[in-house]
Amino acid sequence: MANTHEHPEHAEHAEHNALDPFNQRVAVSMAIVAALLAGISMVGHRTHNLVLQMQGDANRLDVAHLLAEVGLVLCSIALLTKKKAYWFIGLLAAVLSLALTTSAYMIPHHPHEPATPDTKAAH
Repeated sequence: MANTHEHPEHAEHAEHNALDPFNQRVAVSMAIVAALLAGISMVGHRTHNLVLQMQGDANRLDVAHLLAEVGLVLCSIALLTKKKAYWFIGLLAAVLSLALTTSAYMIPHHPHEPATPDTKAAH
């Protein structure tokens, strides 16, 4: 059983970590990246349910989803290691995931039509 003097030490340590500005910034960015991940995941699942002509968009959203997950993991590592490099790389992954998500909806769709003998003869 733990000594009674250890409990105040744990509480003091937890309070110190909660007030650390780095921890606060990383924790907020992790919450933002987690919300981004949830949104991209939802959009990706909806796109997967559409017609095959949108296969390229679904692939981009899969990569965006993965980048958001990687960003969240890297932000978590930054919180544990107190190394800003992990945090910045995690945020970069999140920004890239946003760019890919946006590109999935901003790039015009060009449905692919299979060539038929009639269309080949017309040329």
